Amino acid sequence: MTKEKNPQQLQITLVVLGVHVIISFIMLLIYGSGIPMFGFIISLPLALQVLLTSIIVLIVYSLAGYLLGVSTPNKESLVASIDKAVLLLMLILLSAFIIIYAVTYFTNNSSLWIFYNVLNPIFGNVMLDGLTRSWWSLMWVVSAFIPGIGIVFGLSLRMRQEGIDFK
Repeated sequence: MTKEKNPQQLQITLVVLGVHVIISFIMLLIYGSGIPMFGFIISLPLALQVLLTSIIVLIVYSLAGYLLGVSTPNKESLVASIDKAVLLLMLILLSAFIIIYAVTYFTNNSSLWIFYNVLNPIFGNVMLDGLTRSWWSLMWVVSAFIPGIGIVFGLSLRMRQEGIDFK
């Protein structure tokens, strides 16, 4: 069994990571403006905070995935490479979350969450004010997976619209 190399894998991975950086940059720019929606979400119980923030992130990253499908001329290469690119994004976010959670839980130093806020600001805007030193805060681990799921969901919608098999 031979393994085929996709020459555009690196390019697509950089595009996916770039999309995340652009979305993060935009969210960091509007962080100080006091978005009323985030103020409302922070006042809710933890499970609803995670759920509503996940829905918002899923919508934002689905739009990015859809636009990625529109803008890429080689759709087959994109479909073949998107899984590894999204997996890398998820691993980066998950490893950052686990490391920061472990350090802050065992050292009682919550200022490290600023780094996760910069890395994943849509979730970070809500998490930063609502994180407590408890095991319930592990519910936020979904913040590592939702951006990648959103990109794949948006891309699959676009591929289905174009009639390209997305498996």
